[in-house]
Amino acid sequence: MARPAAPGSVIVPDWHESAQGKEYLACVLRKSRRRVFGLLERPVFPPPVAIDTASYKIFVSGKSGVGKTALVAKLAGLEVPVVHHETTGIQTTVVFWPAKLQASDRVVMFRFEFWDCGESALKKFEHMLPACKENADAFLFLFSFTDRASFEDLPGQLARVAGEAPGVVKMVIGSKFDQYVHTDVPERDLAAFRQAWPLPLLRVKSVPGRRLADGRTLDGRAGLADVAHVLNGLAEQLWHQDQFCVVMMFLVSVTVHREIIGTEMFHMGNALLMAQRCIEPRPIMKSPHFQSLHLPARQFLLRSLLCSILQSRYKGFRDAKRNLTFVCGKPLAERLGFIIAFEEYSDVASARELRRQQREEEGAADEAEGAEEGPGPPRADLSPSSSFRAQRAARGSTFSLWQDIPDVRGSGVLATLSLQDCKLQEAKFELITSEASYIHSLSVAVGHFLGSAELSECLGTQDKQWLFSKLPEVKGTSERFLQDLEQRLEADVLRFSVCDVVLQHCPAFRRVYLPYVTNQAYQERTYQRLLLENPKFPGILARLEESPVCQRLPLTSFLILPFQRITRLKMLVENILKRTVQGSEDEDMATKAFNALKELVQECNASVQSMKRTEELIHLSKKIHFEGKIFPLISQARWLVRHGELVELAPLPAVPPAKLKLSSKAVYLHLFNDCLLLSRRKELGKFAVFVHAKMAELQVKDLSLKLQGIPGHVFLLQLLHGQRTKHQFLLRAQTESEKQRWISAMCPSSPQEDKEVISEGEDHPQVQCVRTYKALQPDELTLEKTDILAVRMQTSDGWLEGVRLADGEKGWVPQAYVEEISSLSARLRNLRENKRVTSATSKLGAPPV
Repeated sequence: MARPAAPGSVIVPDWHESAQGKEYLACVLRKSRRRVFGLLERPVFPPPVAIDTASYKIFVSGKSGVGKTALVAKLAGLEVPVVHHETTGIQTTVVFWPAKLQASDRVVMFRFEFWDCGESALKKFEHMLPACKENADAFLFLFSFTDRASFEDLPGQLARVAGEAPGVVKMVIGSKFDQYVHTDVPERDLAAFRQAWPLPLLRVKSVPGRRLADGRTLDGRAGLADVAHVLNGLAEQLWHQDQFCVVMMFLVSVTVHREIIGTEMFHMGNALLMAQRCIEPRPIMKSPHFQSLHLPARQFLLRSLLCSILQSRYKGFRDAKRNLTFVCGKPLAERLGFIIAFEEYSDVASARELRRQQREEEGAADEAEGAEEGPGPPRADLSPSSSFRAQRAARGSTFSLWQDIPDVRGSGVLATLSLQDCKLQEAKFELITSEASYIHSLSVAVGHFLGSAELSECLGTQDKQWLFSKLPEVKGTSERFLQDLEQRLEADVLRFSVCDVVLQHCPAFRRVYLPYVTNQAYQERTYQRLLLENPKFPGILARLEESPVCQRLPLTSFLILPFQRITRLKMLVENILKRTVQGSEDEDMATKAFNALKELVQECNASVQSMKRTEELIHLSKKIHFEGKIFPLISQARWLVRHGELVELAPLPAVPPAKLKLSSKAVYLHLFNDCLLLSRRKELGKFAVFVHAKMAELQVKDLSLKLQGIPGHVFLLQLLHGQRTKHQFLLRAQTESEKQRWISAMCPSSPQEDKEVISEGEDHPQVQCVRTYKALQPDELTLEKTDILAVRMQTSDGWLEGVRLADGEKGWVPQAYVEEISSLSARLRNLRENKRVTSATSKLGAPPV
């Protein structure tokens, strides 16, 4: 499908509030309220406002209780139900919405046909989901800000519902956004989700309409101001996708329309069609909009769309420059007038590491330990023309590689260095260049956002302090660190060291990074509250984020930079440590710096995790009720491991040889590190616990074979009391991965078993992360690009459990975010490097990673 459209790029925002917009809206209103339309009804347009209608089918998906029916009611102007009732069967609702297109100033009446189906019906009747998905133009995935389980279920919803529909528009909507005090979904998790899933994400309030004349009674119907952004967003993405399909249809019939685009674009079209062969084109070419365009307008439209698609298709900067050279040796970007955006340092570094793993490693002598050493290079000061700071000031960037520095090339040292020594110097140089890139981004956050007079006027002193926290102090500390690194490089460009500088600055890092990371929860709440309560803040922020210096990144991406950087810095020092000579002073200093950074990262993680776990327990204690018992749920030593809903199966009485019949009942499980709670869902998101047990009393059996025709992914849970079984439950999960994750969580492997998976003597399957993944459930593992996992288990529906080599952390990740390392020598090298770091740290008496 097409890359999601930027807000306001296709549809004129707030056009419905203009005089012209109100004239068109009058066609779908009755007595100042939106009219309810049947499936076959259409609004009546007077001659002055006659417009075309674009119809779309939209399936609304989400867990039970998140507000799917309430959302559709708000969008349609119907009365929002006060009490939650599961939707029985399929419910369809038609909404008409006029919108004005940015490009042509043309008004289009969008007809949205929303399909809503209850979760119980989807589970009970297999034909329901295919019926809802059939010919759907868009999927709306709904979660509630007050129900974290619904947010954590989004990847599963995306896989189940949209996995086989690549050309369908997908959008995510968070309900009850205005209840920010009770939110279970912080802003950092939303930012991570956006990074992992580049989908439009909208927020909807739970305000049930305006107050009536008595000043107390609520109308129960959402106003246009509450839902216009959702309807405009839907119209924008669907129309944008249709224009994408125009291009696809154009490419399919490229021989007919070759005269429109010319030979060069014809060859481009063929190449693009091969890349987009999974997309099913729609017959939009016959639309009045396209047919009414003159030849130059068609040419401009098609060229523009092709360029935007090509930009989104080619990911790597170097690969893009190579692949976009189609005709006459000139880059396509130059011929068509668009510029490939600057690629962030982290993407470049990650791509380089991925290529290292993906290369054929057999016989790679350069990776062998003890590679031939060359004579050491002479000392050489960096000349003024090659000065790192001079290059950064003059060009805004630096040399990408140490060996590209003119003084290094001119010294002749490259001919005397072994490949291993050269890689060590490059690893040190990367630490310096990445710090420069990081400070550049911090300068945008501090100078562009924090330094904005308009934003400062909008925010109070306290809100400004909570929102930006100690970001200026973080920037100042990093600048002093970079200054010392630059001085070290310029003093001896041929044989410089950095790890002692890192170790020297670690106390300063701790003073600024630890409080900044700890305050992230307050930072996120402030951000959400300002979006909701400060009417000027969203508009000012949007204008600031549109600046070219932001490179289309939101403020939240800049606010999380410090935590990302301290983690990345540890990885860079670890990379240096792997390349030092064993037993050398360089190894000793690199080990000390690595340990100091590792302890800081662990402190930061523990601080964030502790606050999050405590808040989670406090929140759950208000929802979970024990029947006739007192159970102190809140404890500093307790945390949530996994939670979710399963189906409890029980045989019904039957006379043989009648076929076995089963009753099914939903049961909700909260698994903590020391106990398990089984409960039933109640109204208003409450849970009534009917049985609980300690972790030591759990016994789980995987019923992989179909016993007596029992369908689905079933396992047996037994609660023991001494040596006898006190309770047992036959539980069914929706997918194989869900079943295996529950079994793994209830019967976790020991640390010794996890250690054996990453030991050098074992050749377990390994995978490498190729896309950043943010853990959405406690048993999942957050991954950064290039992270390497030793695989413990894989499921047929696309999940795996693995142990990260870098720190021994274990968890589940989607297979779509990783690639298998097929080369035996690459796997053995990864284990060898991991053992090298473990051995070096153990010499200092530090706990192994």
